[in-house]
Amino acid sequence: RPGRIVMASDDDGGGAELDASNEGFKMLQRMGWTAGEGLGKAKTGIRAPIAVAASDDRAGLGRREEETAALETAAKQRKRLESEIADDDVAKKRRVEASKLKDDRTEAARRQHAEFYCEVCEKQYRTVAEFSAHLSSVRVLGR
Repeated sequence: RPGRIVMASDDDGGGAELDASNEGFKMLQRMGWTAGEGLGKAKTGIRAPIAVAASDDRAGLGRREEETAALETAAKQRKRLESEIADDDVAKKRRVEASKLKDDRTEAARRQHAEFYCEVCEKQYRTVAEFSAHLSSVRVLGR
């Protein structure tokens, strides 16, 4: 993993040895450490510096967990969509049936309203009362 800190041990040699110009070297000397000794009271700790892998990952703490959670959520969403596609044939059949039913109702309403259409005036009336009033008008009867 990039940016991970790895502890050095006597077995793997750790990082490069510190030279006398290094600030960490100077600080350790001020605390009583001498080059070549191990760290700690018993001087049995690590002898080489901790090796650090450089990272250009500038996302910050917790970002990796956020990205993982977001990817998991997206995958669940995608799986749900794939299952909806599988049910699409059934849904398509329902939509076609609903559309046909709507068209049938529209056609039945058009046929019913055809009774209130005046061919002389080429005008459609919505109710019996409107159509009756129109038929009894002087203009229509006079034609």
